[in-house]
Amino acid sequence: MVSVIWSAASSQNAFRLAKVDRGDIVAIVNATGTINPITTVIVGSQLSGQVVEILADYNDQVKAGQVVARLNSDQIHFRLDAAKADIAQMQATQTVREVEAADAERVYQRQSALRTTGATSEASFDAARTKAESARAQLQVIAAQILQREATLRQIEVDLRNTDIRSRSKAW
Repeated sequence: MVSVIWSAASSQNAFRLAKVDRGDIVAIVNATGTINPITTVIVGSQLSGQVVEILADYNDQVKAGQVVARLNSDQIHFRLDAAKADIAQMQATQTVREVEAADAERVYQRQSALRTTGATSEASFDAARTKAESARAQLQVIAAQILQREATLRQIEVDLRNTDIRSRSKAW
């Protein structure tokens, strides 16, 4: 059997004769234009900072929770260390204040016992009571400051975790 092949590439209609044989049909299409993606994904972060590592490339398939990029975390690590040191300092201050409060409470109890016998002045008793009440209040202030610094520490830890930019729960 003979096949006729027609070529439109030449200016004349040229025909060629060829023997028919079996084989794969190959079709090649050349085209110019713009290719548009099926899905576009905006990558964002809760933090701003310098991207130091990109772990996903163009057209990579990304799984849920996969780290796709990392931000520079040096400054956050410094803030984390400073926050931990600040809490340690406040806890040491709290220990000192607890000792002072216990001492003030002992003095106040002695002054109370002496007052009932008339062996101390009202001024000494009032001073001891004021010092004991002030020491208890200072302990409450320090406890609140520690809670505040612990909250700051937790926020810094969240910021540190957010330096890893992850894909959402949906795979793209």
